[in-house]
Parts: sequence; C-alpha cells; structure tokens
Amino acid sequence: MDPNILFIVNPKSRSGESFKIWEKKILPQVLKFFPDANWVFTTCQYEASLLAYFAKKRGYEIVVAVGGDGTINEIVNGLLGNQLLNTSNSNIPKIYGSSLKLINVTENNLNPSLAFIPLGTGSDFIKSIGIPSNINKAL
Repeated sequence: MDPNILFIVNPKSRSGESFKIWEKKILPQVLKFFPDANWVFTTCQYEASLLAYFAKKRGYEIVVAVGGDGTINEIVNGLLGNQLLNTSNSNIPKIYGSSLKLINVTENNLNPSLAFIPLGTGSDFIKSIGIPSNINKAL
C-alpha cells in the first residue's frame, strides 16, 4: 500500500519557473512513483506552514517540500505547529490528486516524514544534505 503523501508545491520558486517544471517534468514522474499522491500549490508567503500543519493533522505520512529554502523553512515550521500565516485570512487551496483519499484527523503528535524536491534558485539546504538535483534521483 502506498503511503499517504502530500507534495506542497511553491509555484513561484526558481524565479517563477517552478510551476511549469512541476507540470511538465516532475508531476509525471511523481505519478509514476506515487500514483496515489496528492499535491497542493501555495498561493502566498507563509502558506506552506499552514498546509504542512494541515497535512500533519490529516494524517499524511510524508510531506514533500517542492521549492527552495524558504518553502522548506515554512513547511518545517508548520510540521512543528508554528503556523506562520494568520489562518483567519486564508482559505485552504484545492488539493489535487489522482485518488484523493479522506484521511482521518489524528490527535497524535507524530510528524510526517519530510522529503524535498529541489526547485529553488539556490536550494542551499538541499545541497548541504546531499539531495540530488536530478528529479528522478530525488524522488
């Protein structure tokens, strides 16, 4: 059984090129490796923290940061319970997936595993921990 996996995609990373790269190159590979994966696009700064917090509460086993260092920072904050965005002023964006499953809200304190797809301009964190820049190898 495939893990419950959520890709949080920053479509504005890599100087605004990441949305095209996601759609043309990464998403087909994601669906090849993880046919039941879900993904969501951030729409403003700090929203990735809210989405990561949501992913944890919804019981996702794996959260994948698709972006750069800022996206990773926001997601780590969200997984640790630090929502950087005022939730009263935001709506949860649509979550996409080939087979979106309803996942039970969990009250446990377990954090999902965190993975990375490097799509930032510099992606210094990913380079420092040795994540390959090749998308297939990173997946």
